[in-house]
Amino acid sequence: MPGSQIYPFVEENDFQNLPPPVSKQVDKSLGLFPLDSTFRQRMIKTVRSGSWFDSFILTMIVLNAVTMACVDYQHVDENYIPSSKTSSRNAILEMAELFFVCIFVMEFIMKVIANGFIKGDQAYLKDNWNKLDFIVVALRCVYWNKTHEFI
Repeated sequence: MPGSQIYPFVEENDFQNLPPPVSKQVDKSLGLFPLDSTFRQRMIKTVRSGSWFDSFILTMIVLNAVTMACVDYQHVDENYIPSSKTSSRNAILEMAELFFVCIFVMEFIMKVIANGFIKGDQAYLKDNWNKLDFIVVALRCVYWNKTHEFI
């Protein structure tokens, strides 16, 4: 049956003989982790698309959004930042924020170890979602450092 209604000029077998797409991993991630190392292979398996890891991170994002919505803005400091000194709910949410920041930093580290940071076809910063993720995580770390003098 030649073509289809959507693509009338394309034959069904036109794509059967194409070679598989070439996706090259960088030889050494961060210059430290060779592609054949057991540790890096575990990271690659863990963070690959469609794994349990994606579901876990998505769940953490949703839970983080829920905790952010629970902040008590009746208790703020002089800079209008929610205060954990006068609100036990804000104190608990502040600890939850630290937990989520740590989870997202670990996600970043695992993906960089698995795929490299800049170099390589599958490098962390080659994916636009990862670029956004990197900016958000970096800004959260800067914010946490500024408001809590932790890092």
